[in-house]
Amino acid sequence: MASTISFTPNTYAGEHAGNYVSRALLGAKSLNGGLITVLPHVKKRAILRGVEQDVIFQDASADFSADGNTTIDERYLDPVEMSVMYELKFRDLLQSWEAAQLRHGANGDIPTDLAQFLIERMQTKINIGLEKLMWQGKSGSEFTFTPAYPGLLALINASTAAKRLSAVVGQLAVGSITIAANAVVTVATTANLNTGDKVTIIGANAATLVGGSPISGQSFTITVVSGTTFTLGVTTTGTATTSTCYAQFVNASNVVEVLTTIYNTTPDEVKHQSDFVIYVPLHVADAYRVRQASVANGAGSYFSTDKALNFLGKTVQEMPYFNPNTVLATRSSNLYFGTDLEADFNQIQVVDMRSTTADQKIRYRANFASDVNVAYMQEVLIYRPA
Repeated sequence: MASTISFTPNTYAGEHAGNYVSRALLGAKSLNGGLITVLPHVKKRAILRGVEQDVIFQDASADFSADGNTTIDERYLDPVEMSVMYELKFRDLLQSWEAAQLRHGANGDIPTDLAQFLIERMQTKINIGLEKLMWQGKSGSEFTFTPAYPGLLALINASTAAKRLSAVVGQLAVGSITIAANAVVTVATTANLNTGDKVTIIGANAATLVGGSPISGQSFTITVVSGTTFTLGVTTTGTATTSTCYAQFVNASNVVEVLTTIYNTTPDEVKHQSDFVIYVPLHVADAYRVRQASVANGAGSYFSTDKALNFLGKTVQEMPYFNPNTVLATRSSNLYFGTDLEADFNQIQVVDMRSTTADQKIRYRANFASDVNVAYMQEVLIYRPA
């Protein structure tokens, strides 16, 4: 696309800018992979109406007699406007590999291919940010815009209509958690744990802290130390936990049992739809791969090309920004991402500030809006530490 980019002067905000933003938005894993439904042209508010109707079979009659009820449930997509702005010092360009692409002299113009590089770099960052934002919501230092944006996982966890299962399959009762630079957790046995597993602590002493916050609800990548202990790899402060709490996890020892529980609990009318998906975090997908390899017949069961994951023929999709030990099951057409790809504010600008303010800097910027929601919460099942 380098031939379609022009600078007049050294500014890119032309007719193709919207295409770049559209590609950035739709390049996010969930959107590009059809794992969530994109609803475009949402400028202010879109209403997701769920309609439930009773169909009653009556005695045949010449007279019309309406029977049954209709329930309409409304949910909304209210796109939040946000910007991504980045600044690069021209001196840094001169001292890096991009210098070979610049014209001789300190005042050379930005070449077209470098401008494209900056835009594509920005698209990658937007893809990553959108993927995290739509699932995790506005959590993290990279999100500083003002409006609320809870994300799909928080919306589902807060819903009383969604089916929520606690991650109790294979959980371990914890006898104690020490206060130490590398906290030690004592359990009856670590036989079903491996170094590198992700464990979520639930129900611990509220005064046992990690990073200044209660340890309960936090997840850790563990190191197995002995047959009854493992370490969390973090520093605990406050008061040690000596009363019973729980370590909840999904790993190779219980992942099939977890998926079986989810499959059996999901309503038939949901799991037998063609767009039904079981969404899992990366470590759960890896655990499923290891479990499959461990029970495979023949030599080389651990030596295989990558394969699309499924469970009993249903799509299992690994998600990069899911909470640890959390699994979601629903139809992809039940999850919505609203945006206005054709809005006036959808543009990318790359500006050489030397020709305007005399600053030795290059700036680039994108503006867009989005929101997420679930159409039918009753068609969602979430398995999570609780």
